[in-house]
Amino acid sequence: MATGTAALDERTRRSGSMSVLTTPAALAPLTAADVLCAGEVAELLHAPVSTVHDWARRGLLPSRKIGRRRLYIRQQIEAVLLGGDEFR
Repeated sequence: MATGTAALDERTRRSGSMSVLTTPAALAPLTAADVLCAGEVAELLHAPVSTVHDWARRGLLPSRKIGRRRLYIRQQIEAVLLGGDEFR
């Protein structure tokens, strides 16, 4: 069995998924301004916070759930606004 990076590449090739190491977010470190809470996303979208939570739960808005918190990456939210339909 392959080890290290070769093993990761082999698993990625077999599963057909994109490696985490090649995503644009992995290339540039996130700052505090890049990570939004639901209230900040609601302000940006001019929508109620409950709607933002609902959209995230249904997969209409990209988010990451960490514990009981749901966080949003500004660039991903902007991509959805600018026509990125990959989250629908």
